[in-house]
Amino acid sequence: MTKSKPLGKGLGALIRDNRTPRSASSPEGAQATGAGTPRRLPLADVRPNPDQPRREMDPEALQELADSIRENGVLQPVIVFEDGGGYVLIAGERRYRASIQAGQTTIPAILRDKPDEQELMRLALIENIQREDLNPLDLASAYRNLMDEHGMTQEELGKALAISRSGITNILRLLKLPAVIKLSLKGGEISVGHAKVLLGLSSDDDKVSLWRRCLKRQLSVRQLEQLASRLKEGERPAAEKPRVEKPFEILDAEDRMRSSLGTQVRITPKRKGGQIEIEYYSDEELDRLLEFLDR
Repeated sequence: MTKSKPLGKGLGALIRDNRTPRSASSPEGAQATGAGTPRRLPLADVRPNPDQPRREMDPEALQELADSIRENGVLQPVIVFEDGGGYVLIAGERRYRASIQAGQTTIPAILRDKPDEQELMRLALIENIQREDLNPLDLASAYRNLMDEHGMTQEELGKALAISRSGITNILRLLKLPAVIKLSLKGGEISVGHAKVLLGLSSDDDKVSLWRRCLKRQLSVRQLEQLASRLKEGERPAAEKPRVEKPFEILDAEDRMRSSLGTQVRITPKRKGGQIEIEYYSDEELDRLLEFLDR
């Protein structure tokens, strides 16, 4: 997968540095003195940014960082702002989580002015992109949240993040993938390049069918493009039966079940009742589905 390029603006350009010279006689100047110097804060007084775009972190990588912190301490301070008698993270949630995991009671931090909600989300997003820690779907969800919560257009978001509108559009398209393919992309089984090829197919059934062939044959993006091209031209794989049009109610039910179960679901209506087919792709996937259904 191609690595993300750092955005045009870094955290330093977007977070106002409290060390900017001010009049020592003013209350603001007195309050800002030394504010850019790291200080140790009790971990119990620090809480994560609720708009952190990265929802998952690699447990093994987090454990490695926790082991390093236990041995060497936190080498790079986190960035926080004061809020409600405590502190909220602007940047450094991995270091924060790993410090807790390492049994630390304090963490080095730099205090900054409180940003507004949109700025806070933007700064957290930028830090993750620059560190290349954000997976494509978390990135797409973060873009969508910024647009929905703050009424931003794709063009406005592109300007705020110093990236092209087409770049925003291409990432947002990933949210339209069937749930099972999104899980595969998130888990690193396929690349964004593979996902873009699958997005070019009009039918979710075709997307999932081709995705399964891609995993089974370990296809490159180029090979997947060739297979998708033949499929678009009407040359269906021999093993695949022509799709029968289904009523909207059945298609809607399939989509809802796919979203809930996170896997491919097919409903075949009959004269009386019908048949529901739920696919799984590993023993672990089967266990997950059984636990879900038991609940």
